[in-house]
Amino acid sequence: MGGSGVSAQGVFGRRGRAHPVWARRRQRVERLRGEHPHAAELLAFYGDVLALQEPLYGRALGSRWLEAVEAEDGGPPRLRLSRLPQRPRERAFLRFVRAVPASATDVLRTAAGRLASEPAALSDLLGAVLAGEPVAAVAEALDCGPEALEFFPRAFVQPIAEALVTRTAGADQRSGAVGDGGRTEKSDAESAVAADRRSGAVGDGPGPPRPPDLATPA
Repeated sequence: MGGSGVSAQGVFGRRGRAHPVWARRRQRVERLRGEHPHAAELLAFYGDVLALQEPLYGRALGSRWLEAVEAEDGGPPRLRLSRLPQRPRERAFLRFVRAVPASATDVLRTAAGRLASEPAALSDLLGAVLAGEPVAAVAEALDCGPEALEFFPRAFVQPIAEALVTRTAGADQRSGAVGDGGRTEKSDAESAVAADRRSGAVGDGPGPPRPPDLATPA
């Protein structure tokens, strides 16, 4: 699948069980490919990125990252993704960038190649996006467009954030902090939908953010 010839399973380890939200997104991609054959290349890319994102989601669900990023300051718990452990997140991000699929545009593949060869820039880019800071300096150093560069950390962080929100929602249910008609836990599917909404993901959309110039490949 990937331009580097590396599968998602090879990059991120054993896939494990499928997660309902990702199964739903894959199904939607397949349905849209049948309904909109003119967008087949775009939808193929979405499907390939989903295949890279799902293992990240599973890894984050089973990690201790929530304890590292959850911050309470007198209000509801919030996730500070800039607190993700630096070395693990950068190793995983490098693997994600190296696995850019062949279905990506030339612009994205070029950006991925430059990022993968510049570890310092890769670290700076991920850190800037996690902290909500501009990426102009990294873009200038790599001679890449900011939008193309931002695609990678945003697509990388999205499934991690969703997984951590899902875990937070599950903890709320078990503690009784969130009422649900007398139930103490939601099903996996319901939790996944709730995570979509709370993390800002599009309800039934394919998932990954739209890359620049995807409709008109370079």
